[in-house]
Amino acid sequence: MSQESGRPVEELRDALFGRRCSVRRREHDWSFEFGTGCSLATSSPWRLVGPERVLVTDADDGQQFGLPEPVDAAQAANTALADVAIEAIAVAAVTADLTIMFAGGVRLEVWTGSSGYEAWQAVFPGPAGERSLIAMGGGALAIL
Repeated sequence: MSQESGRPVEELRDALFGRRCSVRRREHDWSFEFGTGCSLATSSPWRLVGPERVLVTDADDGQQFGLPEPVDAAQAANTALADVAIEAIAVAAVTADLTIMFAGGVRLEVWTGSSGYEAWQAVFPGPAGERSLIAMGGGALAIL
C-alpha cells in the first residue's frame, strides 16, 4: 500500500465519469454503487447537496422531523440521483474529503471525520485491474 495523490484520483474520475449512483444503507456503513466494478463505502458523514440547499445527509436517516414517517436517507438520495450522471470528482489535498459532482448541480460530499479512522474507500476498474483508493485517517490517500 502506498500513499499517493494525482494519478489514482484521475483514475477514479475516469472510472466514474458519466455513471449514475444508487445508495444503500448497510448495517455499519453506507454503500454508493456506480455500476459494474465501481463502488464507494463510508461510515463517515456524508451529504447530498442540490443547487439551493442540502437535500439529505446520513444524520437525517431515521429522523422524524415532524413528518408522517422517519426519513429514509437512502431513498431520498436515490430519488435525487435517479436521473443524473457524474460529471466530475474532487479530493481535497489536505483532508481527502471527497466531492462527486452530478449533472444539474447536485453533489455528494463525504468528509474525513477522524484523524485515525479511514473515511471512505472507493473500488473501481483501473488500467491494470481493480483498484482501491482509500481516504486514510487524517487525510492521506492510499491506493491498492
